[in-house]
Amino acid sequence: MKDGSHLSVWIVITGAPSSGKTTLLHELQQRGYTVVPESAREVLSSGELDESRSDVQTLIELRQRAKEERISPDQVVVLDRALPDSLAYRRLVGADVTDLHALIRPERYAAVFMCGFGQHIADGIRKDDAERAREIERLLREVYLELGCRVIDLPWATDVDLATGVARRLALIEEELGAARRNSASP
Repeated sequence: MKDGSHLSVWIVITGAPSSGKTTLLHELQQRGYTVVPESAREVLSSGELDESRSDVQTLIELRQRAKEERISPDQVVVLDRALPDSLAYRRLVGADVTDLHALIRPERYAAVFMCGFGQHIADGIRKDDAERAREIERLLREVYLELGCRVIDLPWATDVDLATGVARRLALIEEELGAARRNSASP
């Protein structure tokens, strides 16, 4: 128990754009895990906003914060990104992080899976190029490590076909989710 009252059982999957997060999360959801959707994708795909708007990051943060506040600290969930991701995105543009930093409860994140960047694939929602994607990954890693979170790398598998690479990543995540479920069931 990291915070003295609850076991930490939230699992975060994060990484650069085009690193395979969506594929993994879809498969985990198909396997019956509770997946909390990415706030940025929801905001950007609504068609009302785009990344060029100055307030888009604030709207993403508000939505993510509301989601995380509704989740019981001892509920086993998989988060498609988490509030600390916003720290990385603020750093990317040189914005102040003080107010947001104060809202983050890192003890809630049992493990953070960092999907390694592989190849840039445009998803029609984000406009990041390969260089920016690599910088986002670097900043995400930096933020989660600074918060004291356990970061587990999910490297892009270049030595195998896509299905085998996804299966390897899923095995690592499911191992962690199994441990989280066992811990949450313990008295």
